[in-house]
Amino acid sequence: MFTLKQKVFLVITLLIASFDFIYIRMNIDLAQQTLHESLVKDSNVLRSSYELLMAKEQENMQAMATFIASDPAVTAIFSQAKDYAEKGGEEALKESAKLRQQLYEKVSPAWKVVQNKFAARQLHFLFGPGAKSYLRVHRPEKFGDNMDDVRHTIVDVNTYKKAVSGFETGRVYSGIRGVVPVFYTGVSAVEKKYIGALEVGSSFNSLVSALDEQLNIGVAVFLSRKHIESIMWQDAIEQRFKNILINCDCYLEATSRGDIDKIIKSEDKKIDFSGSGIERIQVDGENLMLAFFPLKDYIGKKHPEREAIGAVIFWRNIDKQVESLNETIKYNILLGIFGFLFIEVLIYFAIRFAVNSLEKEVKVQASNLILSNWEINLSNNIIEKLREGVLVTDENKKIIRVNQAAIDITGYTEQELIGSSPKVLFSNNHNGTFFSQLWDSIQTTGEWVGEIWNKKKNNELLVEAATVMVVKDERGKTRNYLAVFSDVTDKVKHQRYLEEAAFTDSLTKLPNRIVLQQRFEQALKLAKQERQPIYCVFIDLDKFKPINDTFGHDAGDFVLTTLSERMSKTIGAEDTLARIGGDEFVAVINNLNSKQECIELLQKLVQVIKTPMYYNKQKLTLSASFGISIWDSSGINLTVDELLQQADEAMYQAKNSMTSDYIFYGENTQS
Repeated sequence: MFTLKQKVFLVITLLIASFDFIYIRMNIDLAQQTLHESLVKDSNVLRSSYELLMAKEQENMQAMATFIASDPAVTAIFSQAKDYAEKGGEEALKESAKLRQQLYEKVSPAWKVVQNKFAARQLHFLFGPGAKSYLRVHRPEKFGDNMDDVRHTIVDVNTYKKAVSGFETGRVYSGIRGVVPVFYTGVSAVEKKYIGALEVGSSFNSLVSALDEQLNIGVAVFLSRKHIESIMWQDAIEQRFKNILINCDCYLEATSRGDIDKIIKSEDKKIDFSGSGIERIQVDGENLMLAFFPLKDYIGKKHPEREAIGAVIFWRNIDKQVESLNETIKYNILLGIFGFLFIEVLIYFAIRFAVNSLEKEVKVQASNLILSNWEINLSNNIIEKLREGVLVTDENKKIIRVNQAAIDITGYTEQELIGSSPKVLFSNNHNGTFFSQLWDSIQTTGEWVGEIWNKKKNNELLVEAATVMVVKDERGKTRNYLAVFSDVTDKVKHQRYLEEAAFTDSLTKLPNRIVLQQRFEQALKLAKQERQPIYCVFIDLDKFKPINDTFGHDAGDFVLTTLSERMSKTIGAEDTLARIGGDEFVAVINNLNSKQECIELLQKLVQVIKTPMYYNKQKLTLSASFGISIWDSSGINLTVDELLQQADEAMYQAKNSMTSDYIFYGENTQS
């Protein structure tokens, strides 16, 4: 079994080894890519040099052809031969043969000089139109054949009567050719007759030798067997090419070095005539760069869609570059190995130190954990013994812990509460403002203390005296929320009952004299600030005692509660209606803009009081007397007691009046 230290070291070792291998591999790939890019650049330079020399060779061939075609004696003989050829007949053939011999003897000495000096290989006279051979100076025994389908340079010159040049394969040779039109000018120097074409051609030998000499590279030109055998005469093929390079299915047209056979045979594939490429090969322990590109003849360049008829190959020794590459690879491998070992040693001692420190820390933490577990168990026991409910949520406000007291108080089981939101206890007795203030307090001070009206599982009211706190970790991040609460429902209900008994009339539930005094003082203070009038209406029911005496106190209570509801609905929610005695009421009205509006309100009150009521099928009708006192800016020093006294006096005045239901203080009557 491995120890913890050994396992950690093994894992890190594997990771470092992987990264080290990737590093070495990337550096090797980069070195190889750099070498390849250098060889590609060299290949492009070689191809440009080849194309430049090819163009120069074509210009030389065309210049020599032009020089020969400009000799008047040559053009005169060629012109006579053309005339006999057009006449036909046996006599014409004899004369044409004599002229052919005469033309051969004329140009043969100069042709030998050109062959030796410029490495020319073909000198050919052809009649137009088309490409009918008249004299091959290089093979005088071969003449009279029509080459319209293979000698496109000749056909184009005879068609357009303009000089052209290019590489082309003929019946005898493949060559780099310059072809010019031949004209005969008569004695008058005005007559000008077109005769045919004259071509001069050379082989690739001089071109590849020049490239080898200038750039120190091997150069070879291959022509496909299909191309050669479709154009050249069979005897010319046998004489020109000694054998076929089997694995490339092609003929070797020219080479600057004799080791081309080894190079081709070392490549286990045929030469690709369709595309360019570059490879690194080894021949007899020698590292070579092999670059190649397709070769197209004259007609192939005119029509690019035609397939190539051969390939040009370059090769060069790259032992130094490969040796440099191998040195780079070796250096990267050694660097990677030493770097790996160095890092391994550092990591070994670092892990040893870290594991030792960790073991010490684990021992300390283990001791602390034992103590902490004891403290947790103690805390859990204390929480479960508490009479107050305890509810703990996570940072997302989902309940994660409750004690038995919380279960007993709410009526929910532990399973029902765990995972749910505290909103399950909400009773809708609080609005959004209440909860906004609650959470603002928690966020700013860390806790909220107050009274919450919730509901139990059976929907009964649950009033809680609660403390809600936020629990944060050492980094200040919220981890939990804690609520501690007790059931104060009965206490609140009792308190509400006492408050209701102290401040409301037990029968009508209207405010009593104490509340009237408080609200009147507040209304008067506001009226003085805003300089708005306020009306105090003293109401005393008429003929109420006979109802009690005749129908009983229950009937009287019915009348009082009914009229209280009617008057409350009439005066509005912002005003105050209080019962201050058996059949006496006081209304404080502070939302009227004029005395006329007050009169209209009084008339409504008179009407609702006089409206009949039915108790046990008995029709009950009564009226009331109203006394009104007014505070406005003219009575700025009046007090609540003084206004109540004035309204009381006006009410008695109205009760003694036979013509009015209400009287304003300071006035005799009011209709």
